[in-house]
Amino acid sequence: MRQATLLLLLLGMVLSSFGYSQSQSDPFPVSPIVRLQADFWEKIFRRYKSSSFVIHDPELVDIVIDVVDYEAFAKKYNKGKSYTRAERKELLARYTERYQLAINRLQKLGKKALEYGPMERRVLEVYSRRKEAQNRLFTEEIYLRTQQGLADEFVRASQRAQQYLPYMENIFRNRQLPPELTRIAFVESMFNKEAYSKVGASGMWQFMPGTARLYMTVNPFVDERLSPLKASYGAAVMLGENKRMLKEWPIAITAYNHGPG
Repeated sequence: MRQATLLLLLLGMVLSSFGYSQSQSDPFPVSPIVRLQADFWEKIFRRYKSSSFVIHDPELVDIVIDVVDYEAFAKKYNKGKSYTRAERKELLARYTERYQLAINRLQKLGKKALEYGPMERRVLEVYSRRKEAQNRLFTEEIYLRTQQGLADEFVRASQRAQQYLPYMENIFRNRQLPPELTRIAFVESMFNKEAYSKVGASGMWQFMPGTARLYMTVNPFVDERLSPLKASYGAAVMLGENKRMLKEWPIAITAYNHGPG
């Protein structure tokens, strides 16, 4: 989830969720090259629930091979009984490996691989929708990726955000920054003020300890990363500094995502 590109792609989506419209002088441009990526991530955040995993090409993310929906599978194949975590993991792995095998067969055998079954036909059908994708299927190594849906969590995050956004937007406006930048917190933490990553980032804005100390108090007794407003102020200062140095918002946001240095 800590993908700098994703931060940029989702800004437009979350703005529309709250009734904002992007002007002609949009400071957060999305080029046609990444529009397909934006569409993919919008579906992840809006269409697919956390009970679903999307199997897709890692480079051409709009090439969606299949969607493993555990709830639908349970109703159809498990008498409505929910799968355990281990069963879900095994089910997803089985489907992904079978589609990976289909890709390998198509690359080795061409259309003769279609004799093996519907999964080979599905892969060829999906990749044939665009010439670029079809060329990739037969000329490049492909290792499929899976992405969990986030639609239900995004709804909950939107509800959590409502109590903070007016104050956060004021902080950003007071520093002459676009208030839309506050939506970065969706990608960083889903507006969870207690979010903590395995690498040590904490709070709604997912500051690392060393970076946070440049903008707020972090010590064994006080950790202002866990304060939504103080962390928002720190994020605003850091983003403003990045913009002054780097001139363009896409680069400034990427720098925020990667941290100093």
